[in-house]
Amino acid sequence: MHELQPDEAQREIAHAARDFLQSRATREVVRAVVDAGTGYDPALWLELTALGWCGLTVPEAQGGLGLGLRELVVLEEALGAHLAPVPFLEVAALSASVLTAPALQGAPWVQRVLDEAPPVMILAMGALKAAGAVQADSAVETEDAGEAGQTVLRGGGAAVGRLLEAGEGQPGASVWMLDGDWSQVPAATHAQVLLLPAQTAQGMALFAVDRGSRSAQALQITPLRGIDLTQSVADVRAAGLQLPAEACLGTGQAVEAALARARLVGALALAAEQVGLADVALAASVTYTGQRVQFGRPVAAFQAVKHRCAQMMVALESARSAVQGAAALFDQPGATVAELTHAAAQARVLATEAALFCTRENLQLHGDAGYTWEVDAHLMLRRAQAAAQRFGAEGVWLDEVAQRLWPSQMAEAVPRNASAAPGAAAGQWLMQHQHSWNSGRAGPVEALRQAQGERFEVSGVAIAATADTADTADTADTADTADTA
Repeated sequence: MHELQPDEAQREIAHAARDFLQSRATREVVRAVVDAGTGYDPALWLELTALGWCGLTVPEAQGGLGLGLRELVVLEEALGAHLAPVPFLEVAALSASVLTAPALQGAPWVQRVLDEAPPVMILAMGALKAAGAVQADSAVETEDAGEAGQTVLRGGGAAVGRLLEAGEGQPGASVWMLDGDWSQVPAATHAQVLLLPAQTAQGMALFAVDRGSRSAQALQITPLRGIDLTQSVADVRAAGLQLPAEACLGTGQAVEAALARARLVGALALAAEQVGLADVALAASVTYTGQRVQFGRPVAAFQAVKHRCAQMMVALESARSAVQGAAALFDQPGATVAELTHAAAQARVLATEAALFCTRENLQLHGDAGYTWEVDAHLMLRRAQAAAQRFGAEGVWLDEVAQRLWPSQMAEAVPRNASAAPGAAAGQWLMQHQHSWNSGRAGPVEALRQAQGERFEVSGVAIAATADTADTADTADTADTADTA
């Protein structure tokens, strides 16, 4: 059992972060970034990093503060609530997680993260897919990385590295030749250092590329216009990029394990941001409906509006508890990869649902004003929509957890409708019925066997949907209603 209430130190961090962001990440600052189209405020970034935030989870032995993910999610939630246009997640969660992995040669680069004005150091996770999770856009290898429950990451962007030994058409010392693409990399246009994963003959490898170096001229970074106007994103391409041997931080299973953990840490940090986003959306709804008068009364006085705000609060607090619980588990030294994956997935799914629900409700409760450019409701919704797709959408996480918990039952759970989103056959169905086995009324396998009325056929360990998604959902809703009654 993990203590979910923040302790005194965490409350002080939250209070300090709130005070700083209220004065520096103001609405005017965010709007200026949106109008400029940059998705990044360098002045805010420098002030934030001067506070030492980027070294929060870096071990004390390496010069950091040596705190845990419980403290990190406190900062991430505050940043999400202010729509802060800075790459804190990319540097403090993703890059720091990889660079501090014991098996990698990341120590020299960690010191740059701890500088008073650290460079924007971006791990290009955009091209990575999680093996074992159903992907809508590409086939993914499933291969054990050594530890039970380990998620294996594979390059979806076909990025490859080749080692050119001295004398192999290469005068002087050996170098690495890097070619390939990394898609939709956040803050890549502002990065001084890029951490690029690529497949090599030695397995997955991780390369550190200083964009100030001469070799970085072989990098092409193409800015993209994303739906979230408070953050930037770009495609990265390398064509004949030559790097010295020391630019390779590691290869093989050590890199795969470090990237897999970074994905989980990043997903948890993003979930905390989504919680902050849901929180500010709820606050905006309560404020506006309390001021808006209709029929001589504030709109917030009507029961229907009260119920909608109450539903937002339930979604928000459920997600916050999941995030805090997952962070506490990550800080436990004995937690297994499977346990961490399950906790990160729960936090990710609940936070995604809360952020989307609260930002949509906020826009609706603002009425006609919610659809205007001047009101921030659309910026919140844009952030929520973009965040919902990072590190894999909900269905990807649900399928991954379902396959870990019941691999034999879920191995052939493929919807007949091939265009259905990941999670339609397994993850979504399990979420619809989790109350059945959580309450002790039926185990998951038994619940699956009882699914005949919902047009699923169970034969041995194979589960196949025999109706389209819409029919299944309608029937499931009916069954859930009957169970509740």
